[in-house]
Amino acid sequence: MTYTYEAFVCGMLEELTQALELEPEQLSFQEGDTPGEDCFFIYGGPQRNHRFVLKSREIYDQYGREYTINQTAEIIAQDCRQVCRLSGPHQLFWLEDYEALCGHLMIKAMPAGSPRLSGIRHCKEGDIALALYLSLNQSRDHCAGIGVGNRLLDFWGKSFEEVFPQALANTAALSPPRIFRLEKMLQDAQCEGEEFMGLAQIDIGPCGLCISNRDKVNGAVVVFLPGVASQLSQILGGDFYLAFTSVHEVMVHPAASIDPEQLQQIQRETIEEATRPEDFLTDRLYVYEKENAMIRVWEPKNPTV
Repeated sequence: MTYTYEAFVCGMLEELTQALELEPEQLSFQEGDTPGEDCFFIYGGPQRNHRFVLKSREIYDQYGREYTINQTAEIIAQDCRQVCRLSGPHQLFWLEDYEALCGHLMIKAMPAGSPRLSGIRHCKEGDIALALYLSLNQSRDHCAGIGVGNRLLDFWGKSFEEVFPQALANTAALSPPRIFRLEKMLQDAQCEGEEFMGLAQIDIGPCGLCISNRDKVNGAVVVFLPGVASQLSQILGGDFYLAFTSVHEVMVHPAASIDPEQLQQIQRETIEEATRPEDFLTDRLYVYEKENAMIRVWEPKNPTV
């Protein structure tokens, strides 16, 4: 990290104004009640009454370690153009038509206690939040998006219950689940895994399996997509444990083949040694119960006090 958050904010106001060819008054910064609520606001439209919101702390946490402020501004500017129309200099238009925008809705897995969830509609699975996002860009290097809150839903005239299934379907279509053998992942970090929906069985290998998407970006969420857990249960022969090592992937093991307390210890050691703080999802172990067709937090039978 070569610059502070305060320097980042000041630099981004200048660099993003230039990258998007905005007038200075079209870009502002506002501190929230917590750092996670700090935002850049971009104003556009004929009367500049449309507001585009970017979570500044989230951008800083995601890019500040690896990119300069200028590089970050270029990335964010490119991402903004994915869901905005730029009609000549200084005219930033929000895509107001839900039908034109609904294909960009995605689900993102986040810690349920994260301040970044402030104002974002989501549902919870244990201590994991499945948050509604408007996807800007997703690649091996970064995953950018805008959290969808009640104001945007009201603007569209849609309820959370209406758009959440669409976001699930988009996530499944744009980031279909892939299965990885851990030993292959260790040998080739660029491996893209295998499709497994519809397979009757698969070779688990000596080290177990990992579930993600092809790019291994925001991949942990795929296990919550419709039909994925039940398909894994068929492949693995029944109940299985889920050890989320980051927001990008989850390790899965047949319940009959491993001690859950040992697996949870491995999970926590992996998180401590290899997971960046901004990629942390949960250190709790989950289990899929085939009989009940549900994922829940695993609880030890005799917890220590």
